[in-house]
Amino acid sequence: PADGSAPLLPVGNVSQFQFSFEEDKKELKNYLGGGGNRNTISRISSISASLTAHDFTANNLSMALRGSVAAGSTTAVTDEPHTSFGVADELIPFDKLPDLSQSVTVKDSLDVALVEGTDYELTKSGIKVIDGGGIDNLGVSVSYTPLATNMVQALIESGKEFVLFMEGLNDA
Repeated sequence: PADGSAPLLPVGNVSQFQFSFEEDKKELKNYLGGGGNRNTISRISSISASLTAHDFTANNLSMALRGSVAAGSTTAVTDEPHTSFGVADELIPFDKLPDLSQSVTVKDSLDVALVEGTDYELTKSGIKVIDGGGIDNLGVSVSYTPLATNMVQALIESGKEFVLFMEGLNDA
């Protein structure tokens, strides 16, 4: 916030910073002789800055998108239902990203556990159907622990003002 009630936090690696402003300028011509202007007033009407940032964090994205950040739930998910077509290489994404260091259980429509490597391949976002496996067009249910994530909600905090403190060195 611009009032100094929050700390200045780093945005990380920035390769380009551009600063510009627009002004509203009014001039009164000198009609007494000699030409030129008799009076001039200039007021800044807008200021903008542009950053080319290379560190993508939830906080940076929320600031750029005028949003907020909330931690995603890591509560275990049990028997999350998913439709399937039973087609080889079909991707069945989970509702949340799975924590691949924890166990993942996939069951068919008859509540029979399926086997990783035989029926499906585990991916970073869900499962991929293996040809000839036990996944058909009747759907599957999955149980897993979600990965710790952050959710960025865009455009819900548009009234915030920020202070930009640029510090750095261009080695090139």
